[in-house]
Amino acid sequence: MKTRTTMIRRPLLPLCAIGLLLGLLNWVMQEPVPGDALLTRGLQALFGHQPGWANIITKSATEPWMWAMTLAVAILLHILHGARMALAAPISFALAIAADGLLRFYLHSPRPLAALVAVAKPSPSSGLPSTYGLVTGATIGLLAIVALADRRGVVRAIGWIAIGWMVAGWAARVTMGGHWTSQLLASYALSAIMALGVIRLLRRG
Repeated sequence: MKTRTTMIRRPLLPLCAIGLLLGLLNWVMQEPVPGDALLTRGLQALFGHQPGWANIITKSATEPWMWAMTLAVAILLHILHGARMALAAPISFALAIAADGLLRFYLHSPRPLAALVAVAKPSPSSGLPSTYGLVTGATIGLLAIVALADRRGVVRAIGWIAIGWMVAGWAARVTMGGHWTSQLLASYALSAIMALGVIRLLRRG
């Protein structure tokens, strides 16, 4: 298990570094990074700017659904790797909520503007970090990391399903004009790093 976890971590950390760099650029520039608006327009041309499925996915990171999602992930982790690993879900979730509040106190980066792309629900709040990205990364992303490090094919399939959910979440939030891609990827990256830290801590304890 340790070997496979290392195999997962090696490509994941550089990807997380790229995601955080995109978020940093978005914050420094205070505007979409190159490619952000193009990706949003492309997705909106494909799906429209407020498809029903995108609303459903977005609600998964709001109350009470985010609590249910955290519980579901904890139950799956308990089945896969026991009670100790099940604790990773609430711990990672709590860290994500804390990071969201702390970062929003210090950072502000504009969400997509209606002048650039279609926006389903305009909001003056910061697009960075993305609460959706942090919550989903801390729960579904955590499940993906653990499952993909497993040797059992069925369990790895769960990991790929979790990755698919995160991709769908990216498409949903960007299609609705809720976040730029750079903002969402940075939030996914931060939550993945926190999830890796929690997994490592629990395995050492």
